[in-house]
Amino acid sequence: MAHRFEDMLTILEHEPCAREGLLYGVGAGGAAAFLGLFKRGSLITAGNWGFLTFGVVAIASKQVCHYYQAQRRARNRLRLGIRPDGSLINVKNFKPDSTNVQNFKPDGANVQNFKPDSPAGDKPGNSD
Repeated sequence: MAHRFEDMLTILEHEPCAREGLLYGVGAGGAAAFLGLFKRGSLITAGNWGFLTFGVVAIASKQVCHYYQAQRRARNRLRLGIRPDGSLINVKNFKPDSTNVQNFKPDGANVQNFKPDSPAGDKPGNSD
C-alpha cells in the first residue's frame, strides 16, 4: 500500500517526537557522512556511516523525548491528585509517605516535600 507524501506529513504532525527525532537524525547523519567522506574519501563508506548514524540518533532522540513526555505526564497526574494506579488522592487525608506514592518520584523530585494544603502545593519540592 503506497502512501502519499501528504499522508506521511500528517503522520509526522500527529506522532509525538517524530519531527524532533528526524531532525536530529538528519543532522547527525549528514555530519557523520561529511566527516566520513572527508576522512576516508570513499563515498560508499561515508554513506554507510551517515545512514547508520541517522538511524541510531533518530531512534534514540525519539525514545528520550518519549521518556520526558512520560515524566511530564506522571508529574501532572500527581499534581492533579491522581495516583499511579489511577485512583484519586484524598487531599485532606493525603500522607506523602503512604505506600501508594512512596516510590513515585517524577524527574527526581522528592515526593516527601509535596504539600497539597499549601497555596503553591502543586509544585513538588516547594518549601512554602
